[in-house]
Amino acid sequence: PEFSGEKPSPSPRASPSETEILHRLTECFKREWGRVPAESPEKVILREPGARESAQLRDLARELSAAGGCLLKTIDEAFRGVAGHPGKMHIWYVRKVLRAWLDLERGPP
Repeated sequence: PEFSGEKPSPSPRASPSETEILHRLTECFKREWGRVPAESPEKVILREPGARESAQLRDLARELSAAGGCLLKTIDEAFRGVAGHPGKMHIWYVRKVLRAWLDLERGPP
């Protein structure tokens, strides 16, 4: 096929499913935003998402999947980057970061 300048859409095999994306979002939320006790810096106390956060993670997984998916390592990097800025540890901020990295048009919050 002729090069049209458009980004190729990822093949179904290359892109994780909505379920896989949701699982990774949830795992990153728990691990990257968990608490590290001062007496045991090698441990992480997982942060469990509440009902609202679970719904936001589900909606973000649907949005990413509908947009063609994303690499799971991209989700890891987004959460890790946001974890370095405690005032920005919100799902809406991770969404903003992922949308910018994936070059997605701005949509509803």
